[in-house]
Amino acid sequence: MATKLLSVFNPRFGSKGQALHQALQNENFTPLSIPLLAIEVGVDKTCFYHAIRDSLARNLAPRLIVTSANTLSAFEQCDAAIKKQLINWPCFAIGKATQQALLAYGFKQVCCADSDTSEALLAKIKLGSTDQQTYWIIKGEGGRNTLLQGLKQLDHQVATFAVYKRCWLSISYQQAQAIAQQDAWLITSGEMLLHLQQELQNHGVSCRASTLIFVPSQRIVDIARQNQIENVINCQSALNSNMITVLKSLNKGFRGTN
Repeated sequence: MATKLLSVFNPRFGSKGQALHQALQNENFTPLSIPLLAIEVGVDKTCFYHAIRDSLARNLAPRLIVTSANTLSAFEQCDAAIKKQLINWPCFAIGKATQQALLAYGFKQVCCADSDTSEALLAKIKLGSTDQQTYWIIKGEGGRNTLLQGLKQLDHQVATFAVYKRCWLSISYQQAQAIAQQDAWLITSGEMLLHLQQELQNHGVSCRASTLIFVPSQRIVDIARQNQIENVINCQSALNSNMITVLKSLNKGFRGTN
């Protein structure tokens, strides 16, 4: 039986989904691109903008913790004069993909932990200065409060801004069948994995026992196992390049069906 190039489910949306689709094709994979979520404006986007202006007027520079590249639309509302000052603020990113997005925006100081989790970033912050600091957590609506609780326990001043909202999308029966037949899935969050699992169950569809699920952190591996989802591989990062590198390394020994 000849070695088969992997067919890969790509659930990312917008420009990120298009970039991943093209990157997979460039490496001779066969992508199936069906977005599982869309991003809308969060309740705190305008409040965040006014907080930035107020802090600049008072010569304050809080430490920013940015949980996702999806927050970048909130920064893009700043005009050139504000951005020129904002990019000098110290910034922490969850995940290398978020770090790269912030550096591309222009931030000069972007610290990132080795793992794409709140726990890893919190541990890195604990190793830094013990002086009381002011942190702003820039995030999506909902989600966990690990960073907020951890920073408060360290006696830091913390504010949170929910600048975007995840809107999970339904899939059709035909889409569910197509996704279930893919050799590999690229999943970037535990919430995404559980949403997909529920969508497949709603249609009475099960994925192939041989399907490989690639995720960016051990936390998502643990979530998968807790929900009886097998064949999960930790890529250590949500960067397209990292996930595709792991795909390529496993593809060398993969034998699919004809």
